[in-house]
Amino acid sequence: MIILKRPKIRMVESGVRLEAEFSINGIKDILWYEVEEKYSEYLTEERADAFLVALLFKAIKKGMDLEVLTPVSEKLYYTCNKYLIPLLIETHGYKPIKLICNEITSEPIVNKGAVGTGLSCGIDS
Repeated sequence: MIILKRPKIRMVESGVRLEAEFSINGIKDILWYEVEEKYSEYLTEERADAFLVALLFKAIKKGMDLEVLTPVSEKLYYTCNKYLIPLLIETHGYKPIKLICNEITSEPIVNKGAVGTGLSCGIDS
């Protein structure tokens, strides 16, 4: 099983990181995104969405369930379970996995009116 913990924001020498600890069969590691300090106000640690997206295909390839221990957006959770996971499994011939999220939320996040995407697949190009 892959377990994803709560993201946190941390200052580093080269900027600001949004990072989350995860473990695969008990072996811990850190996944992170880094921006210049002037962009730090755009990072959000309230949800694990960016980390779920980053780890999902790894979980599918390894045939391991993915448990997220922090809130996940309702739309992302639904889309992953209804469309993305079945599509990736069927397309690549992997076995089904479970996406286990302890808290699903539809509450909006306070933001600056900007959106970033981690996975466009070219549809918006």
